[in-house]
Amino acid sequence: MLEFKLRLIHCERVASAAQSTTGLAALDSEFCFLQMRRLVELVAFSSALRDEERYIALRQLQQQSNPKDHGDHSRDWEASEILRRMVQISPHCLPIPLKNETKQAGAVIQFDRKNISVTHGRLIEIYQICSGFIHAKNPFSQDYRTHVDMERKKYEGAKKEILKCLTFFRKLMWYHAAVGLSWAAGDNPMTAADPNVVWLVDFGADADQLINIVVAEAQ
Repeated sequence: MLEFKLRLIHCERVASAAQSTTGLAALDSEFCFLQMRRLVELVAFSSALRDEERYIALRQLQQQSNPKDHGDHSRDWEASEILRRMVQISPHCLPIPLKNETKQAGAVIQFDRKNISVTHGRLIEIYQICSGFIHAKNPFSQDYRTHVDMERKKYEGAKKEILKCLTFFRKLMWYHAAVGLSWAAGDNPMTAADPNVVWLVDFGADADQLINIVVAEAQ
């Protein structure tokens, strides 16, 4: 989580700077898209880690039904694929953005969700947008002038896209809950299960490198 916080903050600084940080606006944009791609990867890997045994079992089942699938969770790296798999096994695989205010009645504390749409599709969309900026394009499939014009238009709208994505990430992650499901050896990973652990995560102040985490486990 600290890695996510630091990458997000430094990306925000570059994106909102009055002058180019690198001396070339295009490189500033590419830096930000690279960091945001890694932010999506961190969300995906943390999701799989929370339900690691369930994810391992899913990958083994997928390998059995498709011999071309290596089925080894330790070799998975494509964030979009991990997110697509996670939504198959957990309705709570994504971070749950929370409002700062809480309501308490006796020993019960109620947390309200922020009014923000969070789907694996949105994260995959950001991941794919970022990929379009961090890889060199093959120019042979179109004439050179068309290629240059397309790239120029894309970079002209880059800053607006970056700021929109960064706003989404901050709302999503700065104060959120993460949920893990119950699991026992031999369970079917596709079968619905009850939540058994919740992490409440508060990124705190921008100026420090502290992350506040409270863990609640079902009894």
